[in-house]
Amino acid sequence: MNYMKLSLSIFVIALMFAISCSKIADVNFDATYSANLECEVPPASRGGFSAEDEIDPLSNSDVAKYIDNIKDFEIIELIADITAITKEVKLLSADLEIYSGSKKASWHIENVNLVLNESLILDNSNGQWDTVKDILSEKKTFYVSIIGQTEEDDVTFTIKVSISGKVTASPL
Repeated sequence: MNYMKLSLSIFVIALMFAISCSKIADVNFDATYSANLECEVPPASRGGFSAEDEIDPLSNSDVAKYIDNIKDFEIIELIADITAITKEVKLLSADLEIYSGSKKASWHIENVNLVLNESLILDNSNGQWDTVKDILSEKKTFYVSIIGQTEEDDVTFTIKVSISGKVTASPL
């Protein structure tokens, strides 16, 4: 009889533990990534330039901690800030890309004056954020690049591309 009570008690405790574990809330946290595109337009180059940088998702300590338990990445904002420039110049056209393997999100930018501390919003008009989310979900290093043309030569500038998002992970 005591053996049966003990067995039943252990079963009830185990069942309660299993139910409580299934109710543990997911962990949500912010994750921001950035790439610095160091653009140089040499003299006599007809305004042509290109730059590339890489982003390692594990550079975010929370992502690294929960890497095997991440359930979802949500993109909140994509921005390109002009963080350094030797002189104001007009960007005639450029293609900015975030890519990994065969996945690529791209934005075409035209006729924009590049001014220190100005921002360009990288919109989701063609589902680019979904592609960036897919790239982040791979949890591998990915790349940000730009190729374009300015109105003038002999200028250097830095474009900081920032990806802001929220991550949902299981704590177990």
